[in-house]
Order: sequence, then C-alpha cells, then structure tokens
Amino acid sequence: MSVVFPSEEWAKELVERINDDPEYAKIASGWEGSLAMHIQAEKGVFNDDFVLWMDPFQGQIRDFKKMDAIDEDGADFIISAKYSTWKKVVSGKLNPTMAMMTGKFKIKGEMKKLLKQIKASDAVMDHLKNMDVSFAG
Repeated sequence: MSVVFPSEEWAKELVERINDDPEYAKIASGWEGSLAMHIQAEKGVFNDDFVLWMDPFQGQIRDFKKMDAIDEDGADFIISAKYSTWKKVVSGKLNPTMAMMTGKFKIKGEMKKLLKQIKASDAVMDHLKNMDVSFAG
C-alpha cells in the first residue's frame, strides 16, 4: 500500500524500514548525530515545507518527528532541496550523491563526519527509493 511522500505516514514507514534493516544497523553502528531532511515548498507544486528530523544512534533511529520548518540549530546535519529534487531522488531518477555533487542537495553540518557515514546515508536513501509512494502535489 502506498504512502504519500512526504507525510507523517511516509516518515513513520521510512523509520520502521531503517530500524528493521540489519545491514543498516551494522553499517550505521558508529553514527551519532541528528539529521533533518528538509523538503522545500515549490509554489504551485508543493505548498509547505516538510522536515523530517531523525536521531540516528548506533544503528537505529531512536527518535523522529515531522516539523513544518527547519530549525538551523536543531540538527547536526541538514539535507535541503526543493520538492521536485526530492521527488526525483525518491522515484530513483536522481542519484542522491549526484544531487549533492551538483548542488541540488544543500548540506549543512560537518562534512568530514558525514562522509564517514556515507554508507549509512546511502542505505537511508536506498530505503527512500524502495518505498511504495504516491507524490503530493
């Protein structure tokens, strides 16, 4: 059954998938630091920002919440992009690493620390791409 991207139901399913993944638990065992996925509104397409804040800790997402706006000080890492960019990533039409390298994903946080967790980050993005979703807007 599909869930709407982005929505609270989508966020809950994403976190459940991540927490049920033994491979993620293994590769993310050293990850500590909160992460916010900021999906930016686009006029006429997707009208309100959506932020999924997560607290990855040693291979599990121990807490998460949906926020309506980004809190610049509320996450160690923030990945921001327009809704249309996130939609391409979620549908598998855009590689998240390529989105980062081309500046379509804006990253805030200590890049050195984030790069140490690139496999864990890739695993999260794989879960994003493998979910059965319908798109808002």
